[in-house]
Amino acid sequence: MVAAAAMCLPTGDLLAGPRRRARENMAQLDAAARGTYVLNNDLDTIERLVARLHETVESDKKLVRLGLERGRGQRHPIEEVVRQLRKNHPSFFHRLRDLDEHICLFFAAVNRARSLLLQQIHQQKSTSVATGSS
Repeated sequence: MVAAAAMCLPTGDLLAGPRRRARENMAQLDAAARGTYVLNNDLDTIERLVARLHETVESDKKLVRLGLERGRGQRHPIEEVVRQLRKNHPSFFHRLRDLDEHICLFFAAVNRARSLLLQQIHQQKSTSVATGSS
């Protein structure tokens, strides 16, 4: 019985290393998953902002075409188009500022996620070196 118990100890020690490495790998995967989730949400927001800006530009293009087609030789339709474009101008630039801000936040989130992942990798390598395993 004592011999059998002694033989189980090395097996337990052999399994401790792979289990520890599996936990470390899971910590890396969790850090990557959290970062990916945040980045995916940020990209969705940016995509929606770009779509709204694109719709606004397309709408303004149609308005200008309509003004040019109906305003041949007339001043009033073109003045109306210019008035409408001036009215829309502040809203358009507000959306552009929002897009700019979200892009900056996105890059900050990319850097944070990258940093957290590198910290996890560095911790794993430091722990592996300290325990003498690779």
